[in-house]
Amino acid sequence: MSTFTSPQSKAAIALLWCDRWWITGRTEPLGFGAIAEAAAVLLQHFEEHGRPSRLRVLYQPAFLVSVAVECPHGNRATLQAALQEEHPLLAQGNYAWGYEPIFGGNTLLHYETEPFLQLLAADLRAGGVVVEGAWPLASALNFVPTDWPDTGALTVVAVASGLAVIFRHTPAGMREVRSASGEPAAELVATTVQQAF
Repeated sequence: MSTFTSPQSKAAIALLWCDRWWITGRTEPLGFGAIAEAAAVLLQHFEEHGRPSRLRVLYQPAFLVSVAVECPHGNRATLQAALQEEHPLLAQGNYAWGYEPIFGGNTLLHYETEPFLQLLAADLRAGGVVVEGAWPLASALNFVPTDWPDTGALTVVAVASGLAVIFRHTPAGMREVRSASGEPAAELVATTVQQAF
């Protein structure tokens, strides 16, 4: 998993959020039920509507964890060494993980609690679609505002039917991500809106 800093590309973009795909140019999501069916459903859609050779994935399955952590400034290997005792899945080669840019010794760490992204990329590649990058939805939400308030405080909410992801940047510079599905999603959004105002 990468931070959301790569250059512009002509690759197609698809959002995997819980049990659905949202695809550029399509107004309704594509449900896939079991996560193991995600690649097959997306490839079937591409067979019917044109297959891109390259794909960028915004990745927000139910088993993606995002936590604010204190960390040293450094590269991926440095963060892995510093954080894997508290977050042991970082040491597992088949679990995807990434982090946001480090500010003031803090970052948002994103990691899978079930190994899937590498399998998804391999299945899509076997179907003729190369995944050139994958980012948590929070990474994209961080780039939604074009103008940040003077206080530095920012809250961005992504909502879909029964799903919510909240990205917050506090005036103190701390970042957090919260997500929910089902009835708790509506409660999370309502609480976030009340706190924001």
